[in-house]
Amino acid sequence: MERHLAQRVVLERFKAAFQEASGMVWEEERDGFQFYQDDIEQAISQTLDLSPDAAHKWFEDSEETFSVSVENFCRLVKEYLDAKSPAQRIVLMLDEVGQFIGSNTRLMLTLQAFTEDLGIICGGRAWIVVTSQADMDTVLGEMTTAKANDFSEIAGRFKTRLSLSTLPSWIDAGTRRRAT
Repeated sequence: MERHLAQRVVLERFKAAFQEASGMVWEEERDGFQFYQDDIEQAISQTLDLSPDAAHKWFEDSEETFSVSVENFCRLVKEYLDAKSPAQRIVLMLDEVGQFIGSNTRLMLTLQAFTEDLGIICGGRAWIVVTSQADMDTVLGEMTTAKANDFSEIAGRFKTRLSLSTLPSWIDAGTRRRAT
């Protein structure tokens, strides 16, 4: 909704109309938008010069017709980047992916497809950085051989890895040598 209103250059007018209708600041309440349906519909009606019935239909239909898919998300990121300078880049941070993916190769394939689609659709201007506390070698060691081979083949496509150890790498390496 905000993207649509911003493209029509009426987002600020909507925010003012919402505050007038609800007594609330839009940015502070938008996550709970379902609780403010009447106020949002009134603000939409006023902002877009729609009848109250048309604003109600627009609100109701928007949840049913909005689809979030990998491709749609990638296109939204591309729209954002296209509105910026050609030198602009965006980095998406996905924290604790290891906990989400676990040993599920299907989820790892989904992440791979998402990464590839984002790179292709955005022409390399969008990057993904993932973090995981789980050491990949440990995760792979706990899997069956066939599943570990599939998973390591997928994980191998993510070439750059950084150690996020809380210890400096020279201390960590020395500690490992002494422990063996």
